[in-house]
Amino acid sequence: MTSSILEKYIDLKKQFATGEGEKIISTRALGGGFQGSGLRSIYWRFLLGTIKGNNTNQWITQLKEQREAYYALKAEATVDPTETEDDNLLENNPLCEDDNTAWGQHFKDVDLRKCIEQDLIRLDPDSVYFNHPDRQKMMLEILFVWAKQHEETSYRQGMHELLSQFIFVLKEDHEAFKKAEVDHNENKEALSELNIFMDANHLEADSFILFTELMKPMIDFFLVIDSSSSSSRLRDPTHVTPIYKICNRIQNELLPLKDSALHQKLSSMDIQPAIYALPWVRLLFGREFQRDDVLFIWDVFFTDCSEFRKDNPSSYNVSFIEHFGVVMLFYVREFLLESNDFGAILSRIKRFPPIDHVQPFIERTLTSLAKPKQAFDLPESIQLPDLDKIKPEVTKIRRRPQPSTTKKRVPPPASPTATTNKSIMMEAGQKINQLLSTTTTKMQQEATLRAQVHQKDRKLQAFKQKLVYQSKRDTHVVKTIDAIVEAWEADVRSGEHTERQLLSIAELKQVRDILKGEVDYKNTQPFMLGLIEPPKVTKKSSKSKKYTPKPLNAL
Repeated sequence: MTSSILEKYIDLKKQFATGEGEKIISTRALGGGFQGSGLRSIYWRFLLGTIKGNNTNQWITQLKEQREAYYALKAEATVDPTETEDDNLLENNPLCEDDNTAWGQHFKDVDLRKCIEQDLIRLDPDSVYFNHPDRQKMMLEILFVWAKQHEETSYRQGMHELLSQFIFVLKEDHEAFKKAEVDHNENKEALSELNIFMDANHLEADSFILFTELMKPMIDFFLVIDSSSSSSRLRDPTHVTPIYKICNRIQNELLPLKDSALHQKLSSMDIQPAIYALPWVRLLFGREFQRDDVLFIWDVFFTDCSEFRKDNPSSYNVSFIEHFGVVMLFYVREFLLESNDFGAILSRIKRFPPIDHVQPFIERTLTSLAKPKQAFDLPESIQLPDLDKIKPEVTKIRRRPQPSTTKKRVPPPASPTATTNKSIMMEAGQKINQLLSTTTTKMQQEATLRAQVHQKDRKLQAFKQKLVYQSKRDTHVVKTIDAIVEAWEADVRSGEHTERQLLSIAELKQVRDILKGEVDYKNTQPFMLGLIEPPKVTKKSSKSKKYTPKPLNAL
């Protein structure tokens, strides 16, 4: 299997040379051919547009330029405020609150990194690979550099999950190629190109390249309404962001065409589409399925969008996402139609049941895309799980048939059991409310504590930076004093000198040694203190004159 990686790449080169490469990639994507091929990362590069053209030699040139561009961006993103060329210490120092200064930007960067780190810690806690410190650091750098390049949006929760998919795919391809037994005498040109593509030393740069290309159109999916935003549309509370439009289209435009009964049910239960569909769209179904199924969904999505993006490079055709979302609702329709419990319905949609394979979902989605106005066939071809094992048990109360009469119906008296059940339910409700209240209070206390810790940590960082600043300032003063002493000593050696000149030189040397820490200031005494005294003031009248010190050269 592993030895076929080079053969597949050679075949891919031949297909592109004849102009059939894109067609071959699309066919393989729809048939699940990317899985286990060892070339999925290269296929994705082409579908996302990071490599273009039919000449694979051009791909290598494009890849090298993109890697160099990333390393340049990374170097620019992090600036050491102690190395800045701004000498205005009154405006540029650790205690300055202006975000436009080097120190202000430094503290903003520290806060941004902490925000990213909090999400990375929670990413796939069962994964040894993603919990490794080196991987966490690499993802932090990628997301930090990207956020610095897109300050209006910056980093948003969920971006780290999208990035993790690219890192996983690149890692899988690198490991498959590393294990491959390749004949190094066979097609050295193709082998050389494949070595460059599969260079694990550039995993960070390659992940950034793919992530950036994905985010070009998807950045709008992470926009939020913010009154402090520099964008006028994001300051408008009535503005509907693109992702909410997509969520609404899934439930209120497409679902009525595909399954009107299910749409009526969700509408009658007041189920808002953004509650469940927002993470579907924003994370491209990354939480609803196993990773292999998620990657298969991405294969088809990238293929479906590649043709569209040729004319619209800054946007995606999200029809596949919308129709796939409708198929997901259709998959659990039986449970949704039978249940009248709002919480159970919402839980069933948000916590999607496990499936054997995502292929039936993709096939139905492609069929739905081909016939967008045609309703789904019933009974559905997708095999639904045994819903009796999934849905919560509901005790049905049988009611006796009431005799038909024109008299006013009198409700039967409540049975002792019903009264007991009611009291139990009320007591349970009170306990639940108390528990929720206690939990909320603890959460508020924890949030306050975290804010206090964060504030103290920031003050500590400011104090540390202040020490660095003072150290650099003292070094600068010492150098200045050395220059003055050297100049004065030269003047003294070249001509006549007075006692005051010699003492002033000694005074400067003593100040220099104090700043350097070589002498304790408590053990020193100013040499010039007894030589420079203010003149005595003689009172000539009851009105005292303002004292004006004489210049030094007049003493």
